[in-house]
Amino acid sequence: MTHTSYLIPHTLFRLLILALLLLAFWLRLDKLGTRPTGLSNDEATSVIDAFHITRTGSYPFYEDHGRPEPLDRYVMALGVHLYGSSIWAFRLTNVFAGLLTVAAVYWAMLESLCDLDPDVRRIAALAAAAALTVAISHITLSRAIYRAIFQPPFMLLFMGLLLRGLRTQRRRYFVWSGLCLALTLYTYTSALAVPIALLPVALNLLIFRRERWRRWLPNLALLASVFALIMLPVGWKLMTNPQAVLGRSAEVNRGAGFNLSAETLNLVVGQFFSRGDINPQYNVEQAPLLPPRFVWLFIVGLLALIVRLRQPSSWLIASLLALATLPVIAGSEIPHGLRIIGEFAVFPLVIGLGVALVLVLAHRLLQVVRTRHVASLQAALSLVVLAVLIVGTWQEAVYAHRTYTAYWGKTEGYEYTWRIFGRELPIADWFFRPDRRDFARWLAEQDDPLLVPIEELDTQTTRAWLLTHYPNVVARGDDAVIPPETRLVVPWSLELDGLRDETRHYGLLHDTTITLLPPLSVETHAALLEDIEQGERITRNGALDFLGYTRPVPDGVSIVFEPPTERLSDDAGTGLAVFGDEVVLVAWRGPDTLNAPGTVTYTLDWRAPRKLGHEYSTFLQLQTQNYQRIAGDEGLVWRWLFPSTQWSSGDVVPDVHTLDVPADLPPGAYQLVAGVYVSTFVNQRLPAVGRYPSLENMATIGWVKVPRREAAVEDTVSLDATLGEMFALRGASATSLGDGSVQITLTWEALADRSAIDATIFVHVVNAAGEMVAQQDARPLYPTFTWETGEQVRTDYLVNIGAADPGELSVRVGMYTFPDLTRLPTVQNSEPVPEAFVAVGSLERLLQRQSGTNLGQISILS
Repeated sequence: MTHTSYLIPHTLFRLLILALLLLAFWLRLDKLGTRPTGLSNDEATSVIDAFHITRTGSYPFYEDHGRPEPLDRYVMALGVHLYGSSIWAFRLTNVFAGLLTVAAVYWAMLESLCDLDPDVRRIAALAAAAALTVAISHITLSRAIYRAIFQPPFMLLFMGLLLRGLRTQRRRYFVWSGLCLALTLYTYTSALAVPIALLPVALNLLIFRRERWRRWLPNLALLASVFALIMLPVGWKLMTNPQAVLGRSAEVNRGAGFNLSAETLNLVVGQFFSRGDINPQYNVEQAPLLPPRFVWLFIVGLLALIVRLRQPSSWLIASLLALATLPVIAGSEIPHGLRIIGEFAVFPLVIGLGVALVLVLAHRLLQVVRTRHVASLQAALSLVVLAVLIVGTWQEAVYAHRTYTAYWGKTEGYEYTWRIFGRELPIADWFFRPDRRDFARWLAEQDDPLLVPIEELDTQTTRAWLLTHYPNVVARGDDAVIPPETRLVVPWSLELDGLRDETRHYGLLHDTTITLLPPLSVETHAALLEDIEQGERITRNGALDFLGYTRPVPDGVSIVFEPPTERLSDDAGTGLAVFGDEVVLVAWRGPDTLNAPGTVTYTLDWRAPRKLGHEYSTFLQLQTQNYQRIAGDEGLVWRWLFPSTQWSSGDVVPDVHTLDVPADLPPGAYQLVAGVYVSTFVNQRLPAVGRYPSLENMATIGWVKVPRREAAVEDTVSLDATLGEMFALRGASATSLGDGSVQITLTWEALADRSAIDATIFVHVVNAAGEMVAQQDARPLYPTFTWETGEQVRTDYLVNIGAADPGELSVRVGMYTFPDLTRLPTVQNSEPVPEAFVAVGSLERLLQRQSGTNLGQISILS
């Protein structure tokens, strides 16, 4: 390609790029409030995170592998301060990002063609910007709320600044280029491949500009240094916890691996030319990346990359054209409109190269004519190309607008319906859930206080739509007050295919504030929901037309919360357990006796002594006494509604965990164990200190028992003895097992509910001189601190008396506690026993009273 000189006014290009930006703005802004029809879960995630940043000024950095890249959250949080927190305002931020990308394409194209005549460069830059302006897939993403939308503009700034730096050899451009390259990686994980493009550029310079290496090599090193410096926080995370940075990428790839098969490449090529993503979140009408009228220019542009082989820009563009497809190839879904988002920074430049090649070749042909009017003819030709470009862009814009607008009204056909949860739904109704939008709007329109299940309020889309009307969230304990005229709302859930009527966890919506309440008592919950289907139906127009029921809280119903099962005074800030001096567990609620193991729900009450900087996850497990896991549940605490970064010192936050307890769980005592960790740091739990002996990173917060259901032992020797005024020994028997082995069975009665005593029981067999012949000391597998008033408990012990005569032996029983081994005071037959043991009597007598049938060894202790 060679230089030519034309006389097209520069003002014309300024007017045209301004018109193009206005066109791009209109295509991305028109009816933004209704198209898309609702809000996807991924969009709601970004909205909520950005809103939380505005409330606290902080955002956990690479702590959730599902949403690690932070840049878009900060940009949207800034947008909240500029033009509000409505969903329309959040979408507007991405509209501006799309507009910035169009402008950046124009500028980067100019830098890529710096060796050509200015008019050719500007026409080519206009063509590149025009192609992106009317690309349906980019229009779709620019109208949505996805963190990836910021990747293309930063890629283009990185490219343009690098090329300008190579042209001028001014270091500041390399510094800014390194900065933009780093910011590209802070936008979306698929940008991790972008820095590789520096290698082909360096190779080009080494081949074609080797003699000037002292100029460009230090500058490239400067760019790389700036990039590395800014990426240090991510690099540290990558080394210490790769899951934090790459966890989401690994999750979406699903172990598919990198597959460069012919079929894969064919699908990727098809996404450019024939068929794009079917997912309306990232695309509509399965539109390919390339606008139809620009396809042939893209193909010519590929040829231009070869023609301009000596130019660093060609190596940069060609490498990025390939690198931007890697996230799609590495994934399990092709085509995918979001993972290939890097191509929006590249394919327009290829189209611009195609226009430049056409113009330069046409101008060369005119030079062959050798006439005085070559310059005029070349200018005229450029104007014709410009006019064709203007007409084609307008036609493509009309097509894109009509296609995008019409898409949202289509509800029939495979491309427009989605079978989910047994229903045939219009595809927009599933991905964007306008039913939740309408339900949230209905809630916002009510004047009365409302009781709504917290699970519904914690749904991403519901919460996102309520942010403007209910920006404040607090959590109150048992002193929470329900205002008069409160209405109960029981929403319908598509995921449950029914009402959310099982949960007893409700939030109170009143005066711009959502108050999280302790769980309702079983009786209160039943009374509130009695005949709920007789209440007012909440409806909407659409495929999902039923939203739930509402009615006033009945006058005769008193709101009572489920009482804590276990709580310690929190005056000193100790509670039941403290985790890393960050959060305190003040109580837990739920059954402490599992009469019918199955699905069991527990509520943990958390308190933060100060403002927290992390979004913590919690776990609750049911474990055996030697810490073997029986059942468990974990997750972020009210991730979308009230994560830990939003807690204040006065909040008592209810945290719900559901355990699936095996139905065949043997009778005995089991410990409830809780822990706290940052989301992606599951192997780095906070240190725990609790009231019970605990492991370092998890605390035992209470004990749950599965009652014993064995028949009572008959033919026992009756006893009347109390130990520690909390336990009574009512009977004893013995069974000979042969070879000197004897099973001694004791029958106890609890005199107090769940005493604080964790006693060890001793059984001593002594001779007439009081000398020990056999013994067993053991803490019951059914610990004494789980016994309840009136409960009958049987404990079994195994001793070996050898060849001794049972008639010459007697049995003594008592209790003591660790670590001091002090025996519990003992009273037998109303008389205190100084030695603190119960004289059970002759072993021979115990054996005679027992028929000899082995009643089982369910709890024989070794």
